[in-house]
Amino acid sequence: MSYANVIRKLKALGYASPESFNPIREKEFRNMVVWLEDQKIRIYKIEERAELRKLESPHWMNSFHQYCTDVGLPITLLTTPMEQIEWLLGHASRLDYADNGKKFSFH
Repeated sequence: MSYANVIRKLKALGYASPESFNPIREKEFRNMVVWLEDQKIRIYKIEERAELRKLESPHWMNSFHQYCTDVGLPITLLTTPMEQIEWLLGHASRLDYADNGKKFSFH
């Protein structure tokens, strides 16, 4: 997936300031993961998201790996942040469409 496609998907999902998103910056990657969970994916109850929200924690990657397992992201196959972003955005897009499919219908 190209950087332009990431920006396009972030825009489609309503992410704030998608043009300035930089997946190389770890904090931005972490913020995007939390935003996707809070706004689109919602696999965890609000109180279960606490560890993901600790963006500065040295244990954040452990929480992220557990999140990937729980959401079904094949972390052993998708090892780069860009691959993980691609998968999460695709998953979030499918869920968003399932939630809001009627607004996209042309019937």
